[in-house]
Amino acid sequence: MSDGYDLKHAGARLDFPIQWSAELAQGETISTVSTTVDPVENGGVTVKSGTDTFSGTLASPVLEGGIAGRRYVIKQVISTNQGRTDIQERTVLVN
Repeated sequence: MSDGYDLKHAGARLDFPIQWSAELAQGETISTVSTTVDPVENGGVTVKSGTDTFSGTLASPVLEGGIAGRRYVIKQVISTNQGRTDIQERTVLVN
């Protein structure tokens, strides 16, 4: 992470791990995850279909694409085994 955003190369297809352990209680784990990208545009960053996966307190979608010089907000919504819902947003700068 650099200056409040993560860097991603336009041609890269990479895991984008988001750690939730600081937000979750002892023994709490992720039950479902949904990751979206804003803005949605032709050639923009997307979440590769079928890669919105998680294990314990870590969710790792795969991001691909993007237009050099553009910033994208990656929004991840989780639900937990204790019935809670939480949201994290991270900014990605494509280079």
